[in-house]
Amino acid sequence: MKHTLIIFSFSLLLMTGCKKEEIIVYNTQNTPDLSNPIIQKLTNVVWYKEGLSLTEQWTSQNNILKPADYVSSLLYNAAWASITLYRDGTSNMVYLPPFIASTAIHCKGNWQVSTEEENTIILSTKTPVSSVTGKIKVLNMEAKDNLSVAEVSIDFGDRLLKVNLINESPYTYDMNSPAFVSAIDYNWFASQEIQATPLKAEDFVGAWSIPTGDVDGKTFSSPDFPTEGLKRIAYVEDLLTQTPSFAYGMTFNLKNGGKADIYYQNNYFFNSEFDTDKTVVSNATWSVKGNKILIETDEEMFLSIGEGLFGLSSHVANLISLGITPKTKQNIRILPKQFYSIELISRNEKGFWARITTQSTVLYTFLSKAEFDSSSTINIKDLF
Repeated sequence: MKHTLIIFSFSLLLMTGCKKEEIIVYNTQNTPDLSNPIIQKLTNVVWYKEGLSLTEQWTSQNNILKPADYVSSLLYNAAWASITLYRDGTSNMVYLPPFIASTAIHCKGNWQVSTEEENTIILSTKTPVSSVTGKIKVLNMEAKDNLSVAEVSIDFGDRLLKVNLINESPYTYDMNSPAFVSAIDYNWFASQEIQATPLKAEDFVGAWSIPTGDVDGKTFSSPDFPTEGLKRIAYVEDLLTQTPSFAYGMTFNLKNGGKADIYYQNNYFFNSEFDTDKTVVSNATWSVKGNKILIETDEEMFLSIGEGLFGLSSHVANLISLGITPKTKQNIRILPKQFYSIELISRNEKGFWARITTQSTVLYTFLSKAEFDSSSTINIKDLF
């Protein structure tokens, strides 16, 4: 999006007496060319990926990629759910990672019509592991009644995918699951207005839990799954090699006096490993400033799904290894001084909807009231 703003400097205003009303703003925003009827049909429609990629071809790498990029194709087969190309030139891709329950990742981007290839657009977008640019070419498009199917190729420069997109959800449970429909819908974010009213710290003393993804054994594919159990990630730097700890659930225990405990709900630590019955936590401090709850950890557990699943190395600055677990030989690592900014959206008797921003992620989720025994905890650094 390009805007040209023509204004006069303060000295020129003094010399000419130019009034504020005389300042002219020229809008030079570049919107896609929609003269092609195929491109028109491709836009303003939620296209769902149908099944696995039809084919995938690789060519030589032209540059040095991040470790997660080498398995990023798995995202398009296992996690990519839908794409929407808006007529203002923006786009949204939704990913439902199978290894993180009840989580939808929305990735914004921009697109334009190719001037070199027919029925082709150039898409520049964020993905859960990196930013990419690819050519999406419509190979075939068919419509019958209300169902449309588009066979497309996606050329990323180093690999070529061919997939089928349809304008109706291929997931059999979506019509019966309000939570699933809400997870896919990008318009949901527009309805989540951040409250600007200053918060009171005393209203938030206690334990607040980010959902683990399962509620009473149900995920958002269940018709009666509560929307409070769903996490929506609006931005993530690298889901695979620097997995956010809250992806698997966390509890913030906010104490009087500004101290806090952070409990990891994902059972990453098994007490039998360390011969302790205490709850493993990280130390933190918290405060309220204006409409934000600010949390700073002394240390935070580090997760890497890419390392655990695919053996990818994690090149993360300031990563500290504490030791190896005695039975499962798991390397336990922490990151010092991590930050959370929590902004309130709405409250009810169960807890509150919030936007949570960290150094690498923007998350929309429901923090529910929780019970927490702070008298029986052990700091993660004291396990070894």
